Amino acid sequence: MEFQVPPRLYTQNGEKRRVGFELEFGGLPLENTAQILLLLFDGQLKRESEFVFKISTTLGQFGLEADSSFLKSKKYEKYMRLVGLDPGSPGLAHEVEEAVAKLAGTLIPFEIVMPPLPMDNLTAVERIRAELQQHSATGTKSSIFTAFGMQFNPEVPDFKVETLLAYLRSFFLLFDWLYEESHISIARRVAPFIHDFPDTYVGLVLNPNYTPDLNLFMEDYLTHNPTRNRPLDLLPLFAYIDKEKVFAHPVEKDLVKPRPTFHYRLPNSMVDDPNWTIASDWNKWVEIERLADSPSRLQKMTQDYFSTHESLLFMRSKWVERTRHWLHGQA
Repeated sequence: MEFQVPPRLYTQNGEKRRVGFELEFGGLPLENTAQILLLLFDGQLKRESEFVFKISTTLGQFGLEADSSFLKSKKYEKYMRLVGLDPGSPGLAHEVEEAVAKLAGTLIPFEIVMPPLPMDNLTAVERIRAELQQHSATGTKSSIFTAFGMQFNPEVPDFKVETLLAYLRSFFLLFDWLYEESHISIARRVAPFIHDFPDTYVGLVLNPNYTPDLNLFMEDYLTHNPTRNRPLDLLPLFAYIDKEKVFAHPVEKDLVKPRPTFHYRLPNSMVDDPNWTIASDWNKWVEIERLADSPSRLQKMTQDYFSTHESLLFMRSKWVERTRHWLHGQA
């Protein structure tokens, strides 16, 4: 499957938009994964700790790590000291890290953080997925306890409130369809990372009379969503625009990294499924971009959304079916 290109390929500065991918997986040691990346992209490896690697390549810098601050920041050393153990002891430190490493890659995912790539040239992402699958990496459905996911960080085309609002509205209109098509695992449904947006906030944003300036748009989002645990997380973007405003709210400050991107975190990581491609999930994101880039279609679909939800016989499956009609040009 080919990666589709969004209608807005360039930023307001005339530069080609980029997207970074974050892919979680298990079953394959970090050292082995680092060697795979080196063979694919001929880079330089820097090992920062037992659980953090950096690989510099012509594409940019890849990060490879255990996706847990408990491991990356060595928070377990605090508990060692509480029981009278010296985490600085070479032999003991190595044994403890080996024991903790056995937990990583099972319940705690490993993660490849890819450098931002041009949106019209994403073949490297599938090369990584294919190699992980060939080397028996495991994904979301390897266990009922694993909540491995994949995140996209698409660069915004501009910072106009009209643009950002259109993207969020498009996401809300397509969300039920995205959720069903993504086949979210039970572990990810109950995990805290992709909690639904509050219904009151969805209604506020989709209301045609909602025409905030950028400051009010950010303030309303932060009031209703002072957390990173949303399937479309705007906190990194808003922190890039106004870090002081974001950090004035009770958000997870240690987890918010300012960057000029959306943070889409709904898809599963299915690296152990030979029939799965990253392109298939990326192309679902492109449907959001297409809808956001069509004001008249967005307006008509919003009217249909409210009409459908006002029905006494409304069911979520009904809106999913209506969404499919819109996506296939049948509505």
